[in-house]
Amino acid sequence: MRKPTISICIPAYRQPQLLLRCLESVRGQRFRDMEVIITDDSPDDGVQLLVEKFAADFPLIYSKNEPSLGSPKNWNAGLAKATGRYIKTLHQDDWLRSPDALELCVKALDENPGASFVFSSCYDIHPDGKEVLHKPSEAQLQRLHEEPECLLLGNFIGAPSTVTFRKDTGLLYDPHMKWVVDYDFYIRLCYKGKALFIDQPLLNIGIHEGQVTAAVQHDRDVVIPEHIRLLHKLERPVFKEIRYFDHSWRMLRNFNIRSVKELRQVAGNLNLPPVLCVMADFLGLLPASLLKKGIISKSLMTLAYLRSLLSF
Repeated sequence: MRKPTISICIPAYRQPQLLLRCLESVRGQRFRDMEVIITDDSPDDGVQLLVEKFAADFPLIYSKNEPSLGSPKNWNAGLAKATGRYIKTLHQDDWLRSPDALELCVKALDENPGASFVFSSCYDIHPDGKEVLHKPSEAQLQRLHEEPECLLLGNFIGAPSTVTFRKDTGLLYDPHMKWVVDYDFYIRLCYKGKALFIDQPLLNIGIHEGQVTAAVQHDRDVVIPEHIRLLHKLERPVFKEIRYFDHSWRMLRNFNIRSVKELRQVAGNLNLPPVLCVMADFLGLLPASLLKKGIISKSLMTLAYLRSLLSF
């Protein structure tokens, strides 16, 4: 059986009205050499009943997860079933903005065999209908090419739906992650090959409070361990540069980490990077109330940074 050029993997969970909008945007694509894979975590049959209505529009594979997998394991379930050369993870609350979206992504990867993935600008669509353009700067794109780890300082690529990548990278989303799962994946893709950018908004990204990232972004028991996991995957010692040191410093400070002992409690069984231990020791030297003052925090951070250089 002939394999399609691109697999569109849609992890679903309830809310069939959102999935309807998503699937209609796929049906409106001019590029047709595709398959659509829907992996369903829903406890009811609402998603399945909707999917059946699209069975005649494109090759469609539906799979019910029993028991449900949760994200990002449900994302990986779709990737495991994909047979296309290229894969797009399209979340059900997002939708393709342009009828040329798939064609442009396929063309970019076809013409650039050294690239591992392509992404585009997009619009964040808020509940009140407000549209906000999400687009990286030229400086950010250049930095991404030279230094994929810069995504730690800010995920300017955006949501997973903006990305189309090669199946033969063999990569999956890290099942241990929720908060940094997207840019962890992007950094690892960059290690496999260069990133391409399409300067055209091809996606609409639905923004709402029910998203997983919104639920965990203030939970230090999620954010800090995931940050540590990601640091262990990096291929270069980023903490030699003060901007990366400052980023992790502010994370520990804002989550009120005051000692190595407390950091170990939050990190669980993960190995602690020595640099984070230096930060935790220094953060315990002053009252938390003083660390809220920018100049004091910055001064203490600089001393901690200079001390940390001895660990390299």
